Amino acid sequence: LEYLVQDLYNLAVHYGKGKKVNLIGHSWGGMLASAFIASHADMVDKLVLAEPGPLTPGMAADYNAEMQLEPSWELMIHLGKCYFKSLHVEEIDEQARGDFFFQAFAMDTSVSNHPLAAYFCNGDITRLNPVHWRYSGTTSYQIMFKGMQDAENKMNIGEGSEVFTNKILMLTGACNKLVGPDFQEEQMKLFYDIEMVVIPEAGHFMFSEQPELCIKAVKAYFSG
Repeated sequence: LEYLVQDLYNLAVHYGKGKKVNLIGHSWGGMLASAFIASHADMVDKLVLAEPGPLTPGMAADYNAEMQLEPSWELMIHLGKCYFKSLHVEEIDEQARGDFFFQAFAMDTSVSNHPLAAYFCNGDITRLNPVHWRYSGTTSYQIMFKGMQDAENKMNIGEGSEVFTNKILMLTGACNKLVGPDFQEEQMKLFYDIEMVVIPEAGHFMFSEQPELCIKAVKAYFSG
């Protein structure tokens, strides 16, 4: 995590050119932005968090419990296909095959009883736009599933984020049953000053499902 925070720091220095920056973090990006302000609060002016994943070990435990897979032959066959396909991926780095496996598994909208269905309105996984250059599945697993659930619960991403005292905007999709309004309302307690805007008829990918409403909310916050 510290290396990713350092990467974001370098970007903020490069593009900020000595001025404070505005950050928008969605999902894992929201988790990273939350970790960033804990150590670099003086570099940020405005911060938008769009449904960040779990920010504490306790929230991670709740999320992981909801994400338990219900086994079926269809799901097992799909997992097997994804695994064997990943063995043919050129290992451009040590995470390439793991990232391919995660993306191939998570982004296939044809699988019934999909574990990510609760992210979407009416559980309609076909609303997903699975266009990714590369999904960082291996890193996500190491931090969110494994890193935050070790024996000592050392990884607490939201710890210290209250030092950022500017108002934060929290965006969340009304339909998301995994990390939606109820989940984020609990996470908002970690921050000093934060307001929530719930995007109607949207799930976790609210920027692609309701782009105009999201942009309107962000613009209103930035101009405030």
